[in-house]
Amino acid sequence: MNDERRILEGDIRKLYLRFLFPSLVSMCAYSAYIIDAAFIGNGIGREAFAAYNLVLPLFMVFTSLSTLLGIGGATAAAVCIGRGEYEKVNRIFTYSLCGAVFLGAVTFICGLFFPDPIARLLGAGESNIGYVKDYMRFILLFGLFFIGSYMLTHFMRNDNAPRQAMNFVILSAAVNMVLDYIFIYRFGWEMTGAGVSTAISVITGTVVFLLPHFRKGRTTLRPDPGCPVDAELIRRMLSNGFPPAVIEISSGITLFVFNMVLLREAGTNAVAAYGVIANVMLVCLSVMNGIAQAMQPVTSVNYGAGRKDRVREILKLGLISAVIGGILLIAFMNAYPELLASVFVSDPSELAGYIELAVPGIRIASVGVIFMGINLIIGGFLQSVEKYRTASLITMFRGFLIVIPCMLILTYLFGITGCWSSLPVAEFLTFLFTLAAFRIILKRERIFGRSGRERIRKKDIGFRARSRKTAGTGRQRTPEYGQDDPDKMDCFL
Repeated sequence: MNDERRILEGDIRKLYLRFLFPSLVSMCAYSAYIIDAAFIGNGIGREAFAAYNLVLPLFMVFTSLSTLLGIGGATAAAVCIGRGEYEKVNRIFTYSLCGAVFLGAVTFICGLFFPDPIARLLGAGESNIGYVKDYMRFILLFGLFFIGSYMLTHFMRNDNAPRQAMNFVILSAAVNMVLDYIFIYRFGWEMTGAGVSTAISVITGTVVFLLPHFRKGRTTLRPDPGCPVDAELIRRMLSNGFPPAVIEISSGITLFVFNMVLLREAGTNAVAAYGVIANVMLVCLSVMNGIAQAMQPVTSVNYGAGRKDRVREILKLGLISAVIGGILLIAFMNAYPELLASVFVSDPSELAGYIELAVPGIRIASVGVIFMGINLIIGGFLQSVEKYRTASLITMFRGFLIVIPCMLILTYLFGITGCWSSLPVAEFLTFLFTLAAFRIILKRERIFGRSGRERIRKKDIGFRARSRKTAGTGRQRTPEYGQDDPDKMDCFL
């Protein structure tokens, strides 16, 4: 277990940086479907770009499901490795694989038999339902590759192969870009071409990088079809994966609700403008999620091994990274909002009314980026140390309980400006709740508490100091709790 020893004993900053770069690149490349948005907006038109934005929540659902199985399983496996429970690791991997296959079968059936109802559910109308169905059908039919491949990359990071995971998403993004150009501009396949290129890109990355890694001899992870069903282990897996999955599914729900409200308030111009803001904010979300996921393997293994001093250090590094990254993102979004808006729709005849909505929206939304980062880092940290109840509460507060009410209230009061403002307001309110919840769990759970020996040593030092002060005063010395009764020593452990 040389890799485990390196995580437990190696320089914490070097370890963090070793995972950070591949994780950041991977998460940003996960946003490769934004490439589709740029090609669709410029190669087909604003109406098609608005239709693409209606399908975007479907990607969030897929990412949420892969996160539930991938991060949930990888976190549980890493903690088991830290505790020396190696027999459970392959069981966890097998459960995650089975879950991905089942969900892939469900999405295939939906794409084959129910494209119309799903398109209507996403908000498609008579003018754009053709665009929505053409793009969505291939995403659903090949859902197994979307869900399964993203799930496997989380296990690869824990299997000491972060660069392999990074290579997968880089290759997928590159293939998607090339095929988008060929299918949309050269072949004229429009939305069908965008959907086909996205599906082929993920399949290519899976075949070239993911499947070879899990061949015999390259990894310690092995599917075990004959393993017994361990309900407690599955519950633990899903509980660990629930908080980050909520982050993704809440993004999809938020996109869906925003689309419905904006269609009613201002039509497709507003939906297209929100598509720009949503895509830019999804890149910011990917950066912050990349930082959180870089922390996860090191945090989970060290927490499982009881190395809480190293756990504290990795959290500090994550928070510093989030603040620095947030400042850089805010600066770019405020310096070049017109550039960001024109990436998706550049035809001068279609810019009227669109650019006036998108540019101020980008600037307003940027205010919440640092708060978003801190919320995600703390939530991801709590999930990494298996404090999933508090992590779930934070992510649900951010995803369901605050942003949609803020959007509805502020849109009613201030119109479109209020709609854009709801994003930073919701992140700030979540930030206040996150800090309060984190303080409570730190006091209650002693995540950063000293080891049992350190606490006992401190008690002994304090007792000896008081003993010297009371010597000769005639007062009876009272022994420390647990000092005369070894059975009570566990109060410090």
